[in-house]
Amino acid sequence: MAARPLPRIASAAVLLHAGPRDGPDGPLAVLVLAEQPDIRERLTVALRGGGHRADARGSPAAALDQLHLVPYDAVAAAFRPPAAPVLSLARTLRGMPPPLGRIALLGLAPTTTDRQRRDIAAAGFDHTLPELVPTAEALLEALRRAVQARWGPGPLNADLRDALAARLTPEALEASDTAAMRAAGERALAMRAAGGSWPASAVREAAEEIAAALASVGALAAVAAARALAAAPERRNALLPPLLSSMVALRGALRRDREARREALAGRAPPGTGTGTPPDPGGDAG
Repeated sequence: MAARPLPRIASAAVLLHAGPRDGPDGPLAVLVLAEQPDIRERLTVALRGGGHRADARGSPAAALDQLHLVPYDAVAAAFRPPAAPVLSLARTLRGMPPPLGRIALLGLAPTTTDRQRRDIAAAGFDHTLPELVPTAEALLEALRRAVQARWGPGPLNADLRDALAARLTPEALEASDTAAMRAAGERALAMRAAGGSWPASAVREAAEEIAAALASVGALAAVAAARALAAAPERRNALLPPLLSSMVALRGALRRDREARREALAGRAPPGTGTGTPPDPGGDAG
């Protein structure tokens, strides 16, 4: 009897991936799936030209192997329907827990019937274009829409961050970020340590406290994840890992936001005050 193939095991980098670092409008990690080498090349060049990191594979099996090794935000698959192996890959991904199950899927498929379009959507694709190789502009916009549909908003509310920065000194802004992350982190870690021993009411209360703490510093994705857990505390095993991942991403986003604001202030500093970016003291917020 032939030996059964070993199951794929996701790398640590994949398991820790919290989604697009700067949201759907920022640089993305994209895996191109296309059987024909020239199509793979053209799509990869267009994506890299748009500021994204792009790799390519020629078969669904090779793509699935790659997705277990390297973290990606999206897959852009070019195929001619019905393409059962590609649809099977999409269904496989959608059946996996995050982060693999949350990879955005963009279909580049010249469909000819409503049935084909329904089959692609039912397999789990987030957005589809009816061309194997669309224009660069159309490709980049479709990718943004697919990622936004799957991953949701970016990590930070820019308007609220601007308002906080206008009201607080850089040191006070960092202290505010640190306090919010510490409060939310303590509740999230307590929830994880408790396992299934907390009643649903306690999980709901903790998730609501996390959402309130993070909303105060302009978080978006992490707040959405916390509110999803508060709305369905009985699904804590499925909803707590995405919350923890989004909080890891938020920590980095807050740090980068502060660094960018320090650099902007340094660039506007009057002569003689220095133009270097002050070092980030670190702390729980970064």
